[in-house]
Amino acid sequence: MRVDYAKLDHFLDFITSPHVILDLPFGERLLCLADGSVLETPNLIRTMIPERVVAQYAQFCKENNFTPFSRSTMLCILSSCAATVRKSLQGLDYIAADGGKAFDDLISMVPKLRSEDRTCISQLQRVLKESKQYIKADYKVHASSYGTIPDHCIAYALSDPKDVHLRNDCDHNHDDSCSQCELLKAALTEIRDAISEAQLSQDERDDLSYTFTQSVQAIESWKAHQIRSLQQDKARITVLERLDETSVLITQDWAMKCLPQKYRETQADWFGKRGLSWHISVVVRRIAEDHQQQTFVHIIEECSQDASTVVQIIHQILKTLKAEHPEISNAALRQDNAGCYHSVSMLSACRLMGAATGIHVKRVDFSDPQGGKGPCDRKAATIKAHVRRYINEGHDVLTAHDFKDAVLSYGGVKGVRVALVTDASQQPQQELSGRWSGISFLNNFLYQKDCVTVWKAFDIGQGNTIPWSQLQVPNRLPQGFKAELSQGDFISCSKGKSVLSTIPKQIDIEEVEEDASGLLPCPVDGCVCTYQSFRNLERHLLVEKCKMIPEKYTLLDAAKLSYVKKVEEGTSAQPTLAPTTSEVSPEAPLVQGWALRGAKKTVRFNENQRQYLDDKFEIGQESGHKADPEIVSRDMRYATTEKGQRRFTVDKFLSAQQIQGYFSRAAAKLKHATAPQSGRESDESDIQAAQNEESHSLARTAVLDQCHPVHPIVYDNLNICTLYRTKRLAKLTVGQLWLICSHYNMEIETTSSKRKAPYISYLEDLVGACSCTRV
Repeated sequence: MRVDYAKLDHFLDFITSPHVILDLPFGERLLCLADGSVLETPNLIRTMIPERVVAQYAQFCKENNFTPFSRSTMLCILSSCAATVRKSLQGLDYIAADGGKAFDDLISMVPKLRSEDRTCISQLQRVLKESKQYIKADYKVHASSYGTIPDHCIAYALSDPKDVHLRNDCDHNHDDSCSQCELLKAALTEIRDAISEAQLSQDERDDLSYTFTQSVQAIESWKAHQIRSLQQDKARITVLERLDETSVLITQDWAMKCLPQKYRETQADWFGKRGLSWHISVVVRRIAEDHQQQTFVHIIEECSQDASTVVQIIHQILKTLKAEHPEISNAALRQDNAGCYHSVSMLSACRLMGAATGIHVKRVDFSDPQGGKGPCDRKAATIKAHVRRYINEGHDVLTAHDFKDAVLSYGGVKGVRVALVTDASQQPQQELSGRWSGISFLNNFLYQKDCVTVWKAFDIGQGNTIPWSQLQVPNRLPQGFKAELSQGDFISCSKGKSVLSTIPKQIDIEEVEEDASGLLPCPVDGCVCTYQSFRNLERHLLVEKCKMIPEKYTLLDAAKLSYVKKVEEGTSAQPTLAPTTSEVSPEAPLVQGWALRGAKKTVRFNENQRQYLDDKFEIGQESGHKADPEIVSRDMRYATTEKGQRRFTVDKFLSAQQIQGYFSRAAAKLKHATAPQSGRESDESDIQAAQNEESHSLARTAVLDQCHPVHPIVYDNLNICTLYRTKRLAKLTVGQLWLICSHYNMEIETTSSKRKAPYISYLEDLVGACSCTRV
């Protein structure tokens, strides 16, 4: 099989670039070679179907004058280098998930506005669907460092107009526009006008207006997130290109907590689990042209995932690397925007690591939220698969010690070192405080001896240089914990043989002592020498002068080996495609710095909002069915007072995220207020609580079995049982009583709409069947 390795490497670079794959702890895949050997690789998620990938790659090659493989060959490679095609955004990237949901909300909104014009509905929905696919896939490859389209120019989008040191001034005008972006803007404008012109009630108009505003904000946030993620990923590529024997890149992340699990688990064991915290640090260096890596896993029994713990982990890793590899002198850190990383105490501690460990932290780069922690996620997937196999063999993983034993079982995971931190909670660390104005908007830090240079976006502007003497930051490190690391060292990122190192550049057949008619081949694997006589073979074996020719691979084997290597190294950069330009001028021109993260607006809830949310929360606590913030947000737009008037105006509506935060704070206050006392009183209260919970569960089950209404009977934030006992049902309006009866599917067609008594009678019968009146 003829293999053009240049074309293969070019295609694999494209399909392993960040806009095609997502690095997630999503399990593991096994790639089988022709000789029966198996390659283990993390299961990645592709954002596009294979046909879409091939079409986009063909366009990319056309713009760069590169001759690609045939379509069938590329589809065959994609099938062999298997990955999961993403079908749902939930749980992967919350910004992209919100953006996708925003498009879905707009698509479902269109028929309510243009019910009489089916052609217009189909056209608008088609444009919205195409725009959703465009932002998800093509938008990132159309973005470029400098362009004449303001939606695509990275320098224009991420430059701070208020700070000359944090912006790149473009030497061109932004007078072009993208046809895809303009179609989306025109569709949004048409929907906004349709909302104002449609024949709707005021409640429906306010509901649609609020949904439209929230959807537009989510879509704009998604576009800005794509731009920021693309630029911040360039920091990782730049550091990888500059690595050598004396420097390392350390990517860090807290993995999702590991839940205890038994080999045979009862239903009672499944509930009420408390996860184990574990932290992953992937260290990469380069020797010649080979990237090597090792992974440090810290399993912590009890700790807070705060900056103090992270600093201690970094301190131990750097100290270990210096002891085992004295030639390493510099390190670069890549982390996400979690508070334990992006904090004053962590960033100030990095400048002290050189004196404490012998390895100087030269720079710290933060990815955009949900914008890339690939190496940690891939290692987490491999480790979880290893632990899962360990459990399936009849073992239990219930404690941190069990988890460490599982990771190290059967020789452990290649290149992974484990440390069990048992005394982190016994030595409580007080997080070192400090002040650094505007630190949450800074994402790139370059450390120097007496100062630090900062950027809001990587390589945008020359950066602001701040002397350490002007910052109120701690000047000492927290006390380090004691944790013994397992044995390990750097391994090559390529599992098995490197394809690039085994590709024969030019084979001189005359140099090989090979006779086509020879019957006696050399028994050494890889040697191609054959001889006619046993004497010549014996002489050859005595001298041990074998002739080795690099092994040739089939196309699919070469693709699998290179694919695994590129996934492990993570060196594939983002490709760039030229967008289709349009001369249509944007209706509202984008301002410089439109993609930068802005400060979150603080919203204070008024008394009316708090009372409504408190009523919903109390109903959830009393019934055992906690209110869904998404449903509460929707109900809030139609809530009325006892007199039937609208309770909230459109500017007082709350989003599901705001309501979820309020409920979380209310639950925390309730938990703190009802926390049991220590000692014997605590044990007695736990026993009493368990007995009460069991009694409540049995009673609730009995009620459900008898098909009686579950107490309390509620409609929106109205507790019907309470209104019945306090004789306040008559204070509700006829319209509200009708809505309540309709909600519970009562036969009210023949009831007069001007009298309250029939409706109240129905509700009294309903409450009479409730458990609160039958006890």
